[in-house]
Amino acid sequence: MRNKLIALLFVFGIVTLTACGTSLQQDQLGAAEQQKYYEALEDMADAASAIVEVELTGKSDTVKHREADFKITEATVKRVIKGDEQLKSTTVRILEVAAFGMDDHKRNVLFLEKYAGPVIDDAYIVAGVYQGKFKLDKDDKLVYDGHRNGGLKSFQSQIEGLPMAEAEAKIQQAMQNAKQPKSLQ
Repeated sequence: MRNKLIALLFVFGIVTLTACGTSLQQDQLGAAEQQKYYEALEDMADAASAIVEVELTGKSDTVKHREADFKITEATVKRVIKGDEQLKSTTVRILEVAAFGMDDHKRNVLFLEKYAGPVIDDAYIVAGVYQGKFKLDKDDKLVYDGHRNGGLKSFQSQIEGLPMAEAEAKIQQAMQNAKQPKSLQ
């Protein structure tokens, strides 16, 4: 009887640990599963609640939530391409998985989605994890380097290398194309 009790407790312990491990893993993946891979500029522009040109303030912090590291970066909005014009000249917080966090490049164009979750209040996430991040170089041209960490490149070449004014026009056109009704075939 005692051996059966020990065996039963052993099996119960393994089942409990396995279930907890599965739950934790699904929890960690949950945030990543909320992100989408975009194949078209129109799709990402449509999904973004804000498309903005920002300047990083130099302030960032790393927080841990359920065994995952997140980076919170502050940026000042310089121009609003899509979204609430009142964002201009305000400081926004951008939440990213630390491994995909923005480097210290000062000026960026970001496709953002409003974040709603347990890690932080009042923040944005980059659409498509890395897909919605473009640096602005010294010549005011967009640079995409999301592929440097193994990320995929799909539509980014449509605006990569363009001066900001031309890129903005292409983004505006993509937003218009996304709003047009799909024709029935």
